[in-house]
Amino acid sequence: MVEVFIRYISTVGVAGMGPNLIIQYDPNMTLGDVAGTLKRYGMGENNKTIKIFKHMRGSLNYNAADPHWAPETKMVDYVNYYGGLNAYPYIEMIYVTV
Repeated sequence: MVEVFIRYISTVGVAGMGPNLIIQYDPNMTLGDVAGTLKRYGMGENNKTIKIFKHMRGSLNYNAADPHWAPETKMVDYVNYYGGLNAYPYIEMIYVTV
């Protein structure tokens, strides 16, 4: 069973300082579903939207013109972008509130 570790990154850029969440990998789950799960667990801030941060592989650098994943992106596509299931011992996502 593969776990997905979802970390929060604040505006000061400190990833993983919480609140964080671990869910089970489901290749057909969309990133919009992941954001909804985070909301149901009380993550995020009132009156803000949770988005999955689209950072570059191996760093927190990102394309300012396209900083978030589309909500309809499937988790399998997200995983493949970052090297597939065998690239790391677990899947990691970073979420932000906008």
